[in-house]
Amino acid sequence: MDSKVSQALMRPSCRPRTSCIGTKRSTHTSESFAGGVYRSTSTGCVGAVRGAEKVIDFGGAGCPLGLDSVVVDLLRWDAAGYEIKHHDIKAWNGRADLVFSSHCLEHFEDLDEALTDLGAALTSEGKAVLLLPAHTCERWRAGVHQNKNFNDHRWTFCLSGDLDVPEIEHLVVIDDKVAEYMVVETAEYCGDNSIYIVASRAPSSA
Repeated sequence: MDSKVSQALMRPSCRPRTSCIGTKRSTHTSESFAGGVYRSTSTGCVGAVRGAEKVIDFGGAGCPLGLDSVVVDLLRWDAAGYEIKHHDIKAWNGRADLVFSSHCLEHFEDLDEALTDLGAALTSEGKAVLLLPAHTCERWRAGVHQNKNFNDHRWTFCLSGDLDVPEIEHLVVIDDKVAEYMVVETAEYCGDNSIYIVASRAPSSA
């Protein structure tokens, strides 16, 4: 899987296509994942997916990751017109080598439940690769971003240690929040106004 992953990460397409302007999703591998994340965190990102056989694309209907991943989404059809056959990540309890999620968690009203289920889906050696909108993009903030197809953004995310965060409603320090349910290995801002996190399953839940 390494060669396929490496090629996909280096190929510019879109999810999201731009940071604060333009269309957010399309039917190809993410430009933010390929451009922003790959350029700044290529070793960690490829390392996270290396050897992963069962890959879940959590909330990926709007822009499927591909790479033989299984889309888990509430929507019935993905952006390419294929039927979504899996709608509940709880069904993957302890079976996913990798859960990838791009610009999805901000839509969940119950963020704690979503992270609980995501972490529980991982095998004992599994990894979660999360891409989330950062507070640095005003258009993506909770209360500002609206989308009739994917629901409005419920949360605005920042990282711990960030001293340049304005007062924002529904602000979540996302690396601290993820750490309540998984072991955070990497958490950083990437160049497209997103946050990149790699986490593994917590020992107590393995």
